[in-house]
Amino acid sequence: MSELGAPRRYQPGEKILAQGDYPSHVVLLLSGVAKVTVRDADGDLTLLALRFGGDLLGEMGVLEDRLRYADVTAFNHVRARWIEAGLFANLLREHSSVTLKLLQVLGHRLRWADERRLDFSNHDAKTRVARVLEQIAESYGDLRELDRYEIPLGQEELAQLAGAGKRVTQDALKELDRIGAIDQGYRKVTITNRPELQRVAKKES
Repeated sequence: MSELGAPRRYQPGEKILAQGDYPSHVVLLLSGVAKVTVRDADGDLTLLALRFGGDLLGEMGVLEDRLRYADVTAFNHVRARWIEAGLFANLLREHSSVTLKLLQVLGHRLRWADERRLDFSNHDAKTRVARVLEQIAESYGDLRELDRYEIPLGQEELAQLAGAGKRVTQDALKELDRIGAIDQGYRKVTITNRPELQRVAKKES
């Protein structure tokens, strides 16, 4: 599928998909990171998820023939393929392997959402922050093999994913930095000690 459609490049901050638009196409990320956000009636923006190279964007709108429910914005430089809705639908009808891959992707996203709901009920803020960082690192292919992994999230965005207040998230990150699990930078967190992060996240390998 990586050869289908038209190649596209997006600059940091550029909109890839827009909330409320008609679902005329899907976008396959080849490299880079994109943010999925929703703006409510009051104009407040909430970060729902991150998408990485290999992820598909906009498929639910095409499958359900419903307007886009979220914005997707390039976090850094993104390379992608722009695939028309009709071509995508034909691909699913004619190739069961593609349909199976799509089901696996959707299953992964459901598990992510379920884990976030359970974490909110069962863990304190520091543990939730650690679990979000660890799950991002373990969920995307060869990222699992890295000794250091840079996660492009600011404190406010991480707080939204972890379901915690910004001040509480700041304190949690300071503590994770103090024990050597991470290294904080400007709008990024670098995991420097996976076993220590997993211990705090209660996901010891």
